[in-house]
Amino acid sequence: MQRQLRPLPPYAENFGIALVEAFAAGLPCITTEGVAVSADVRECEAGLVVQAESSALESALDRLLGDADLRIKLGNNARRLAAQRFSLDAMGAALKRLYENVLAG
Repeated sequence: MQRQLRPLPPYAENFGIALVEAFAAGLPCITTEGVAVSADVRECEAGLVVQAESSALESALDRLLGDADLRIKLGNNARRLAAQRFSLDAMGAALKRLYENVLAG
């Protein structure tokens, strides 16, 4: 099965649930600064983060389409990001810490 690319400008989704789903599938993604998980994408090199302009999206698509090694690297990093920060276990642990902090005052 060939991996696909997923551009996701912030107008489509503000948090990036579609991105997190793509991460879990190991897909290299393109997003913009307006998506909440864009900082995670940049930090973990799980995709490309660009300005919310058609020319920037076009350049990012060209870059990924022309570089198979980059697609593989970003896809692998994306899968790792999903497991470490957005899996059920990771999110459950974060929610538990949040509740503990609230209860601790």
